[in-house]
Formats: sequence, C-alpha cells, structure tokens
Amino acid sequence: MTPLHASMQTHRLVDIVVGPQPTTEVRLSSAEPLEATLRAGRWCAVAGGLVLLSVHFFNAFVLDGAVTALDANQDGTPLAWASAVAIWTVAVAALVAATMRTGPLRELLFLACATAFFSLDDMIGVHERLAKMLVLQYGVMDPWDGALFPLVYLPLFAVSAVLILRVARSGTSATFRDAVVGLSLLVAAVALQTLSAPWSADTNLLLTVVGGIEESMKLAGWILIASATLVVMLANVVRRATSSTGIR
Repeated sequence: MTPLHASMQTHRLVDIVVGPQPTTEVRLSSAEPLEATLRAGRWCAVAGGLVLLSVHFFNAFVLDGAVTALDANQDGTPLAWASAVAIWTVAVAALVAATMRTGPLRELLFLACATAFFSLDDMIGVHERLAKMLVLQYGVMDPWDGALFPLVYLPLFAVSAVLILRVARSGTSATFRDAVVGLSLLVAAVALQTLSAPWSADTNLLLTVVGGIEESMKLAGWILIASATLVVMLANVVRRATSSTGIR
C-alpha cells in the first residue's frame, strides 16, 4: 500500500466515523474572529493547566498539604470546580447549538447530557464512590479502585469522544484539530491515573504528583473542547447567514 493510498484510506475512515467536513466555507470576514476565539481557548487551556498544577504543587510541597481547598485530588474544591466549569461549558455550548439547530441535533443533545453528567461527577466524585462500592463488592485491592471507574465508564467515554469529534468536524478544520488535542489530553490523563493506581495511596508522593498532572491535563483538555464546541456553533451560524443572504 502506497503512502497516498494509506492517507486516502485514513481520511475515508475518519469521514465514516466522525462525518465529512462541511462543504460551505466560513466567509473571510468571520473567519478571523472565530480563529481568535480558538486562540483564546488555547491560551486559557495552557494557563489553566499550569495554574492548577502550580497551586497544587505549592500546597503539597511548600505548605505540606495544609490547605485542602488547594489539593487537586480532593472533590468539592476550587480546583475541582474549575474543571467542572470547563466541562459544563461544553454542555451549555452543545445545548445552545442544538437549540439553534447549528449542528447535528441528536449528537449535540446527547453530548450536552453526557458532559453535564461528567461535570456533576467531577464536582462530587460519583466515579470515586462507584469505585469504592466495586472494591467492597468484589474484594478488589483498594489501590486498584482508581483503575475501575474508567472501565465502568468506558462505553460513555467512547460514545462521548466520537460525538465530540462529530460535532467538531461540523465546524472548521481548526475546531476539529483542537477537539482532537483536547481528547488526547483527556485520554492521557485517564491512562495516567489508571496505570499509576496500583502504586498510589492517599498520602504517597506518586499520588500527589500524578494527581496534579492528571487534573491539569483534564482541565486543559476540556477547555480546548469547550472553545471548539463554541466556535462550531458560531461557525455554523455564520454559514447559515451566508447561505441565506448569498454573502461571500
């Protein structure tokens, strides 16, 4: 198989899974504001992740963990709230896009519901309670509880990832690219948590370091997905206005 043929096969597979790219271009006068919105999202993702990690490490290594509210591994803290808000923003943007019919309706509605649940879960730790229940029910060693919830949530994670990509694909090539990067960060964060679970405990150094890195990656990933979803909605509003008025 030649490289060109392999590339064509890959593009065909992407089209099947996440849908084809829109055929209507966003007019030039609107493209720059949309790109500026994406750039702002990227900077927010980088800044948010770095700030969260810095605050978490400062509390852990300088304050000796004295301030629970600054521990990224704890539920119900300002750091957990930041991630929950980023996920909730995806839900709101998807719901508004569905209401305005500026994208695939069923995908947007399901994505809004799934991300609203993920936001609630991130804030109150539903997955951790579920993992503890499984540990008690099946007698799994306690350190493995962090590896259980990704397996339980895997179907919802997988469906949500495909929907995020389908929604992002209906925007621009830049929204699709940012969504892919955001999802990659989320996958890496979950993988990091799962692989480190057997060696993590409530007070050990590995949990402190891995927990901070994982939470910062999650925050950055969801911010990228949120900005991509918002720009998808705006881009499709522009497309609709362009097609109805004939403006180029």
